[in-house]
Amino acid sequence: MQALLSSKMQSFVLVSSNLPGAEIAQIFVKALPRIKRLCQRQRPPFIAHVHKDGTVALMRIPQRK
Repeated sequence: MQALLSSKMQSFVLVSSNLPGAEIAQIFVKALPRIKRLCQRQRPPFIAHVHKDGTVALMRIPQRK
């Protein structure tokens, strides 16, 4: 997680597992409008979860002390 944040990237992670490639592609196609909106509104770096239903949510990142 720290490597992704250090790279100052906009990262999207699918939070479902054991899915065939075609289904993964369908999920990302469905989520694409939400992904685009998040990229326009949120400055990098960030990590966002992409859910099986196509929803996208920013990952809560614990603050370092």
